[in-house]
Amino acid sequence: MTPAGTFTSRRFWLACVLLFLAALAVRALPWSRTFHDGKVFFYGTDSWYQVRRVEFAMRNGLRLPEPDPYLNYPQGGRTHLGPLFGKSTALAAMLLGVDVRDRHALETFCAWVPAVLGALCAVVALALGWLLFGAGAGLLCGGLMAVLPAHVCYSMLGHFDHHVAESLLFGAVALALLLWRRAEAGRRLRPALAAGACLWLLSLVSPSITALYTAIFWLICLAEAFGGGGNAWLVFALPAFLLIPAGASSLGAGGQVERLSSVPSWLMFEQYSFFQPLLLAFCAASVELAAALGSRRRGEELEGRALGRLVGSALACGLLAAALAWPVWQGAASVLFKGETWVRYIAEYRPLFFSRPDGVFSTRFAFHTCGYLLAVFPLLWLWAAGRTRSVFFRVAPPVLFVLVLVQLHSLYVFAYGLALTLAAAWARLREERPDWVKPAAGVLALCLWPCGGWLWSLGQGSPYRYLTLSDQDYEMLSALERSSPSTSGYYDVKAVPEYGVLCPWSMGHAVIYLAKRPAVADPFGHGIAKEARYYTATDAAQAVAVLEENKARYAVAQDPTAGALPMIYGQYLKLPPDHPLLRGATGGLFQTRLLSGAPQSGPKSSWRFDAVFKSPEGRSLLFEFSERGGPAALAAAAPPSPVLAEPAALQAQPRTPPRAAVAAAKPAVAAAPARPVPAPLPPTPVIAAAAPAAPAAAAPAPSNSSGRVAAIGEKNAVTEQDLVDFTNTENCYGPDALSSRKAGFMRMLENSVMDEVLRREANISISEEDYAKELKRVDEGTRAPDILACIKKYFGWNPGSGWTDVSGRKRYERIFLRKNIVPGPFHKFVSFDRRVQGEAYGKRDAILERARRGEAFARLAEAYSVEYATRTYTMTDPKGQSQEPMGGPMRWSPFEAQFIEEHLKALKSGQMKAEPIDAGDIMFVKLVSVEANEKYYFETIRIPKKSIPEYLRGITKLNCRINDPQLLEWVRGINGNPMLGACAF
Repeated sequence: MTPAGTFTSRRFWLACVLLFLAALAVRALPWSRTFHDGKVFFYGTDSWYQVRRVEFAMRNGLRLPEPDPYLNYPQGGRTHLGPLFGKSTALAAMLLGVDVRDRHALETFCAWVPAVLGALCAVVALALGWLLFGAGAGLLCGGLMAVLPAHVCYSMLGHFDHHVAESLLFGAVALALLLWRRAEAGRRLRPALAAGACLWLLSLVSPSITALYTAIFWLICLAEAFGGGGNAWLVFALPAFLLIPAGASSLGAGGQVERLSSVPSWLMFEQYSFFQPLLLAFCAASVELAAALGSRRRGEELEGRALGRLVGSALACGLLAAALAWPVWQGAASVLFKGETWVRYIAEYRPLFFSRPDGVFSTRFAFHTCGYLLAVFPLLWLWAAGRTRSVFFRVAPPVLFVLVLVQLHSLYVFAYGLALTLAAAWARLREERPDWVKPAAGVLALCLWPCGGWLWSLGQGSPYRYLTLSDQDYEMLSALERSSPSTSGYYDVKAVPEYGVLCPWSMGHAVIYLAKRPAVADPFGHGIAKEARYYTATDAAQAVAVLEENKARYAVAQDPTAGALPMIYGQYLKLPPDHPLLRGATGGLFQTRLLSGAPQSGPKSSWRFDAVFKSPEGRSLLFEFSERGGPAALAAAAPPSPVLAEPAALQAQPRTPPRAAVAAAKPAVAAAPARPVPAPLPPTPVIAAAAPAAPAAAAPAPSNSSGRVAAIGEKNAVTEQDLVDFTNTENCYGPDALSSRKAGFMRMLENSVMDEVLRREANISISEEDYAKELKRVDEGTRAPDILACIKKYFGWNPGSGWTDVSGRKRYERIFLRKNIVPGPFHKFVSFDRRVQGEAYGKRDAILERARRGEAFARLAEAYSVEYATRTYTMTDPKGQSQEPMGGPMRWSPFEAQFIEEHLKALKSGQMKAEPIDAGDIMFVKLVSVEANEKYYFETIRIPKKSIPEYLRGITKLNCRINDPQLLEWVRGINGNPMLGACAF
């Protein structure tokens, strides 16, 4: 083949400069999409968080937010990122005079970083090809690296992530190893140390993925050492020594990884620990052992120092291999076999030809990023490798090819292997078949045709648009930052944020950076179970419970039935096949009803979701998640049904739900002219403050002899009189009340179903005494006396003389009081009856017995397939809330102090509460530790109880007959309402 080139000619350096400029121009193609409307739009979910780290470092003396209270709120979270990328970018920005207070300048600088580093990768590829196969092959290698989408997609303008730095340092290590191999025997120390230094820097960029690349360099050095390469052990010994301080720091932190809980913390390798130094030490020892064995193979005598070298290196290899075997297996299994459910849905962790979320085989992505060259890569490599002695070329390209087939995360590094293979094949072709060069050039152009189409579309701003935020989402999060109360700790990891934002995990980092608010879920895998529970909630009570539990003042809402979400959430939570999400019963999901604009009610009826922002395109909505004037804010006169009747009625008038929305607390955006929010919607009126309207039919109502609309079970019915009464009384709440005939029918039908189930299954009947008590409670406790007076007047009540008509009082009880009386006993029966909750109580008893014997909570939760979590509660209100937020502050919840007093204060560290807490679900509690600042760290096991929909699906159907043809047809078209599911029409 063509002799290898050198780096001493002007031609080489001129080629480097020109190639750098060309590669930079290619990576700047998405200019129009990255910079527009005075904003910077980053690609990739992690880019937003990387900018947050750079900004934090510039403001905090190059310190990074570790652990970050804005991740995994409210517990806080760590990252898998090394410190080098964030700190070096921050330092470069400071040296170049970028003002951290100028947000646009900082974002512009960060957007250009990946393009510059990517162009440098093309120069490194040029040097590798030039050194291995000569000038012509080097130019081809660098040129391919400049334009291959496999590398461009990770290094283009605006894709501000550490992957491009990984690629650059991988190439730097490879280049240093080639220079080490070409150096004379006595002059190999400097290139070996250079390779070791670059490998150390690579470890500081990405501590976890470095293990894969270290394995490639280890194989190369093993072969070189066995063949007589000296000083190869220094390539690994130097970074092993330099990483010891980082590994030692993990001892004080107790280990930085939570997922590999079965591995000793000092060996965990998701972040820095002793794993990295031990792995590199093993590589150094094994390379030295290979060198000793190679000496013996060449006939050299093993005496004295040589014998000690052999024995010592062999012993070190054995001890280090034993220490590393288990964590290496755990880490590899977690990624390769998708041990973590969320890993299955990260695109980078999928195989190259199965890159779609549904796991279907597809060549589209592979050929668009690598061209049709990928199909013939193995043959090209075999043909080219037959004429080169380079160990690097014989090892690196095929290993990278296997890695990318298993997991496309390594695609940007595989670009080196693809470019080098083509360059080597080109060099051999020019040497052996010069007449074939021109036809081969045409074939190469055809093979790269898909790549050209991808680059063209990149210039139009179209490929991978899903990797960045839409304009509407950007405006939505900016409005959230402008119009909501600020939270503590954004620039100080020791401070405690007052509230968080529950959002889809893919949006978590954008929420943290653009809105400057903590995220409950994020792309690092934190909080996905919480997110999934919220978006799969079947009623308002479940959704509000998740928000309250995680102190989420805001919730970014999305349509949970869109795309692959049903599959993702279904597998993550192990939802039963008949769950509304998996059956496509959108009416059975709280989120789709919320997005469709239906009024929400339920057991958590004092909370509401009011739309206060709407983008011009209607794709992004901002909702207010707020309490109606206090914990008992809804007038005691009118607590609604615990089952969402109104959203079920919505099924007759389906609307297309927006793709994404935000449910926001307290801030009434329309009331803040100083910080306007685009296209605000008026907030939903507070019922307790609504002015009563005169009922449309305040005249004497029809007699109670009106015809039956429906018969439910043995003793319940809905009459025309009921529907007229419902409409007229609902009008007392104002013009926004849901008072239609269909809404009234659904409300009465649901009350009747609950009453029949109580009567038949629990032998519970609502008595006249129950109605009398409820009537008295409502009269004495209402916070909306005007509305209550309006309703009672309609039924014939006079403030001076009382009830003027006995039948009017009966109708008042039936229409108004019954909806308050029936749900309580019904929910109590379903939630606590041993016959209904037999499975949950069976797990409770079994777990209790094993927990008392000292078994770990995490192991028990896994054994019984229930939820395990760690939590932090505080006794006192966090300080630093001097700023008066718009719409009133949402302060630290007294529930934390109450929970501590009731369940944690009497416990000692490591002690479990004697009996589980039996409320909505069953929860076991164990205290872990108590800090001096009154922070209680504890772990929990949560056993979910059978829900109302699950229970109703399992009972014998009620005989239900609907006499109104229009209502019958309407009801038959409704899916997802559990009360309707209990009826046999």
